[in-house]
Amino acid sequence: VNGVAVEGGVAEAGIVPLKVGEKAVFEVPVDTQYSVTEVPGDGYFATYKVDDGKVVEGVAKGEVETGDGANVLITNQKDDFGVTLNLEKTAYGLKANKRYNFFFKAAANGFEIKPVAITLKDAKEDTDELVTGNGAFELNFNGVKPGRYKFVVKEDFATVQEKYPNAFVENTQEYIVTVEVDPDADYRAQILSVVRREAGKADQATIFAGGKTDATLAFFNTTVPKDTVTVTKEWANVTDATRPASVTIELTTTLHGVTETKEYVLSDGNDGNWSVTVPVDEGTSWSVKEVGVAGHKAADEDATKWTAEGTTAYFTTKIDKGDDAATITNTRVVPGGGGGGHDPKDPPVNPPKEEPPTPKDPTPEDPGDVLGENEELMDIGEDGTPLGDKELEDPLVAGEEEEVSLIAATGDNKIIVVAAAGMVAAVAGILALRKKKED
Repeated sequence: VNGVAVEGGVAEAGIVPLKVGEKAVFEVPVDTQYSVTEVPGDGYFATYKVDDGKVVEGVAKGEVETGDGANVLITNQKDDFGVTLNLEKTAYGLKANKRYNFFFKAAANGFEIKPVAITLKDAKEDTDELVTGNGAFELNFNGVKPGRYKFVVKEDFATVQEKYPNAFVENTQEYIVTVEVDPDADYRAQILSVVRREAGKADQATIFAGGKTDATLAFFNTTVPKDTVTVTKEWANVTDATRPASVTIELTTTLHGVTETKEYVLSDGNDGNWSVTVPVDEGTSWSVKEVGVAGHKAADEDATKWTAEGTTAYFTTKIDKGDDAATITNTRVVPGGGGGGHDPKDPPVNPPKEEPPTPKDPTPEDPGDVLGENEELMDIGEDGTPLGDKELEDPLVAGEEEEVSLIAATGDNKIIVVAAAGMVAAVAGILALRKKKED
């Protein structure tokens, strides 16, 4: 014990007394199988952790496989007032000869909980295999008031990102653990439920519900992926007035038995092209489906038809999937509309244009006033008499601000037309500007 041989030893008595902080070392051959148990003191119980494995109750068992031996950590807790949250960390795509530390934190009002670090062992070469490590939160409820307590457990990715910039994809899931200290059960603590959810989202999945003193919370990370999956939304038989504002798709990816599902909202706000590109690791299998159309609801279990209140029109969904891309086409259909048509409740797509009225040609009241073949326009003087070939006195100079009166006579009638200086006007449409030429 602590480097000093114990007289009598384990071989005789099978029991070694240890105080807090003491350590016992036993030399055994490789491939030796072993088991370790403790007889705890009154009011205490023991948990066991072998190397970086899970924390277990009852007994620690194992086999010494290498010259490094095995390490068994025995922890005592009083009166079952503690619970254990085992952490299982799995990563993919680790580089050779590199050790990775991942950090986890747990938070609850009134509790100070130290972060936990999990170290993944060195890889001998770049590998596409999964590498797993373990850690645990030991939560002590000794002296805690009866009641229920909620703990949020998640990966401290900011620290991981600081240590390994842009090396890993963030694991955004977190666990909500509800623990109850029950006065009717001698104030022992037990885990009532464990719920997993995406950080910041309401959607969640219950891992288990029921009284337990330990639970395992799994976290998965991949290195920054090199491949992508692109999903594009297309519309058929729609206008700006009838196209929904957005759709929601669900992308499910699976790699080495680990499946993740995430939702994405597509709209013309996605760079105007109704698409999303998601990074994935090489070898990832994936599927996509449409789970929401704005203003509509699914009319069947497979979400291939979407209807809306107040209209007979509906949308159908068709998915064309390739190796690394998929196109989801929604076609608008109006019953009786010829494969699409137009719903009477829709606003007009191409409203008819109003043609301006065609102006009518002016018709003289007296057909006899129309110029004949022997009629011509004549210059009329101020007194109303024809000027003939006589030149106008004081002709206007272009640009002067004067006025000239052109008087046209038809019989005894006179019409005065005022024109700006510098302009010579010939108005053929004024019926009064003519004088019948006498023989």
